[in-house]
Amino acid sequence: MRYQIINVWRPVVDVVEDCPLAFCHPESTSELDEVPGDVVKRDYIGEVYYMKHRPESEPRWFYLNQQTKDEVWLFKSFDSHPSEGETKALFHCTFINPERPPDFTPRISIEVRAMVFHSLESPDKGPDS
Repeated sequence: MRYQIINVWRPVVDVVEDCPLAFCHPESTSELDEVPGDVVKRDYIGEVYYMKHRPESEPRWFYLNQQTKDEVWLFKSFDSHPSEGETKALFHCTFINPERPPDFTPRISIEVRAMVFHSLESPDKGPDS
């Protein structure tokens, strides 16, 4: 079974002036930059990936400046079985925007995560093949 986590993220305020959502370009990192971490809750145990600083790594980050509430991010944040050339996880975070105005409106946003499940069987082969 292959599963993916798809995120939908958008601001609720008119314009994001502070703490925009930023993404690390997946081709600018490698598995050497990934550090697995445990998520332990009362009724759930899982794993997340953190980005490790390495002097030889040159991650490239991008974000949407002045994102409006009509602009939505839709992205795959995790893939249990990525295809060749794809990454397992997309590093993303927020940051304090140094160019924010002194009277900025704090960011308020909403995020929805969807779990997508796929069979690992070839689509052209049925269960009787």
